[in-house]
Amino acid sequence: MADMTENLTDYRKLMLKVVADVDDAAMTHIPSGFNNHILWNLGHLAVTQQLLTYGRCKLPLNVPESWPDLFRKGTSPRTWGEVPDANEVKAALRELPEQFAADYRAGRFGGFEPYQTATGPLLETVEDAVIFNDFHEGLHLGAILALRKLV
Repeated sequence: MADMTENLTDYRKLMLKVVADVDDAAMTHIPSGFNNHILWNLGHLAVTQQLLTYGRCKLPLNVPESWPDLFRKGTSPRTWGEVPDANEVKAALRELPEQFAADYRAGRFGGFEPYQTATGPLLETVEDAVIFNDFHEGLHLGAILALRKLV
């Protein structure tokens, strides 16, 4: 099996390519019928990957302290006081996979606390979390592609 961390890097490159030409106004526009916008989806991916891996192993997250409250499941930018910088979110998407790969190879992810996902799978190891996160990234790529058509 290929290194478990390679898919994340590839997905993030694709995600950043898909939004490369999206301006800030379009990035933060919430179309009718949607709860979130493109920027929220991008930040959500960064935060979810961190929570599923570092968070479940009681390790510090590699995102700004305010991000989980802005981007975790169930949040919406409709409640934001201040909009996070899109370039900072994009940089995190680009950089976090490398940090995760290094930490994974270094064996930092011991003591994983199992997590029951809302979609069904029980995550019992960090490897389970990586596989689930790959699925999750695909779901949000679909959301971002739909949002792009509407902005």
